[in-house]
Amino acid sequence: MPPKKKQELPRSKLPFGFGPQLKSLLGRQRSKSPAEEHIRRGVEAFKKNRYEEAIELYNVALEADPNSPEAWNNRGLCFTVLGIYDEAIRCFNKALKIDPYYAVAWYNKGYSLQGQFRLREATRAYDKAIALNPHDEVLWNNRGNAEYNLGNYEDSIKYFRRSVEINPAYDIAWNNIGNSLEHLKRFEEAIIFHDKALKINKKFDYAWYAKGYALSMRGRHEEAIICLDISLKLNPFYETTWLRKADTLVEMGEFNNALACYEKVIDIDDNNIEGWKGKAKCLILLERYEEAIKANLKVDLLKSHRKDALRENTLSHYLKDKDIDPAELRKMVDKAKRRVEINPSDDVALSALGYLLIRSDNRKGAMAELKQAIKVNPHNEIALSNMGFIHLEQGNTFRAQRYFKKSLEIDPSSYVVWLNLADTYKVQSDQAKADECIAQALQIKPNLKLPKVFSPR
Repeated sequence: MPPKKKQELPRSKLPFGFGPQLKSLLGRQRSKSPAEEHIRRGVEAFKKNRYEEAIELYNVALEADPNSPEAWNNRGLCFTVLGIYDEAIRCFNKALKIDPYYAVAWYNKGYSLQGQFRLREATRAYDKAIALNPHDEVLWNNRGNAEYNLGNYEDSIKYFRRSVEINPAYDIAWNNIGNSLEHLKRFEEAIIFHDKALKINKKFDYAWYAKGYALSMRGRHEEAIICLDISLKLNPFYETTWLRKADTLVEMGEFNNALACYEKVIDIDDNNIEGWKGKAKCLILLERYEEAIKANLKVDLLKSHRKDALRENTLSHYLKDKDIDPAELRKMVDKAKRRVEINPSDDVALSALGYLLIRSDNRKGAMAELKQAIKVNPHNEIALSNMGFIHLEQGNTFRAQRYFKKSLEIDPSSYVVWLNLADTYKVQSDQAKADECIAQALQIKPNLKLPKVFSPR
């Protein structure tokens, strides 16, 4: 078998729709300084993806001129691309201390804050950039993306619309309007906006996927398959598109073709649990039971590994939860976010990121990640329980109960969820049901010290 191509994420599938832009030397020139030649060489290295080399050149530039906002900004860009957001933000702050009217540095700071899911701070940085440069469509698009990641889909559409008013040829913003409409279950409208993006850029693979998704949600399966096939021709290594095509073919009763698609997912990533679950489902429908048993054994193995990995990566075990240093927590968020960037259909990474955002007191951001984890895998019991935790915190006890009960249907051995479910009944003054849940928790862990407050997993 030939080596697999590294998966490339389509532009709009990146977390904010559009990456940081190297505008400093292209968009404005300061008076000639000793740093200028080093900055120019740094820009060339950056364009060739030689980020460490660019950082060294910017370091030399800053030795020559420590007050060069361009050098600080461009140095920060390198760290942003490398995912080292703390250092990137420090650089942008240096640039802005020297020149508080430097719109590009405000924009790049907002992008890095968004990378850490410090979304409210990101919106403030974007607002500063927009106030200084209100005619930049990228600023408005990323401002919309911040609202999107906060789960404010109606608000995000307003910003995306402003972006396309400035630049009607901005395909990413048109597509992002469609993405927000999909979250609002307005699929027919979403299709219109995906079409606008595709009219501008027929090779926009994620827009073809998004249109296919919206069509499949409306039951227009044949049209959906056409769009998904185009997306896969443009990017055959995007697992989510193969999964959507497979699920659509199952709806159409084409089980052999669906099986081939699930096997494509597994070929790309042998640890993709949704691919194996889909394969097992198709094999059962095709009455190939022995093969289905083997596929389900693989699913069970991956589930076991997934739970262990999630608990290890998120420090989510209830009685072992400890305070985490804020700087360390931000590093953990960055690590989880990079996992999501590599594979946006990794429900384990999405769930881990959601948990860490709860720990970071970013409830809206956490809800967005957990919703996506549940959308990718409705049987992710940890994402379900943590979604219930957020609703319980917010006083939505009946909604919290639904999530906790769904989680327990999948994994009834979690004493943490039984205790959280007990808390919902306590809030509703139903002590009898609360006691039943506590009894279940004690049966699982007899030496359990009962907590005074509820907790995420």
